[in-house]
Amino acid sequence: RGFIVRYRPSGGGQSEWMMSPLKDISLSGTSFLSERPFPSGTKLQLRLGLPTSQRPVVVEGVVVRQRRSGWEGLVELGVTFCDLEPSTRHQIQQALVHATEKASEGRPHG
Repeated sequence: RGFIVRYRPSGGGQSEWMMSPLKDISLSGTSFLSERPFPSGTKLQLRLGLPTSQRPVVVEGVVVRQRRSGWEGLVELGVTFCDLEPSTRHQIQQALVHATEKASEGRPHG
């Protein structure tokens, strides 16, 4: 199971959740491809699907970067997390460790 994000503008009421695989994630933020552009400064609600968590990890983030991707109709968003709770930070850290271990399993030793 990989890293997935569901996202929508914060305070968007009943706006529809969009979904994308994560391109990158760290303890400070994430990047992913979006069908819809969001200007820098836009607050997003994020539901992170992590391979080490049964339920999505819910965080708020702010768009800090938007650029064209190599895919038609998609933009790459860079999002910084806002005020992560210690438990949320721990869940993301566990997922990062898990992903690093999985990646190293596939590498030849020697």
